[in-house]
Amino acid sequence: MRKSDKKIEKQLRDALNQVCDQLLEENIGFQWVTHLVDYDRFPASLKIICIFETEAAMSQYQASQGFAALPNLVNRALENHQIVLKNLKKHLFFDNEEACARTHEGNWAARLKRF
Repeated sequence: MRKSDKKIEKQLRDALNQVCDQLLEENIGFQWVTHLVDYDRFPASLKIICIFETEAAMSQYQASQGFAALPNLVNRALENHQIVLKNLKKHLFFDNEEACARTHEGNWAARLKRF
């Protein structure tokens, strides 16, 4: 990993930790957030995946007002770390622990390859 890649990775982790902390405070069944990125194609390659406990919790959140506000929350956190995305909705994905356990036996490394 190049020095510039490490800097971007740190910025991403810091920004996504802010998002994670805020979503955890909302007590909505949210569990964690992760990201995938090809640094040679950054920021176009960035994929942010929000993980919920169950399919029901994920669906309920996606139907809520909080879901409508999520892109702004993520954009603010990224912009605070000098990361600008033109269309965040293209970079934002959702999944849940229940589906991973059912289809990938809890193997997140295998499951995340589908993104």
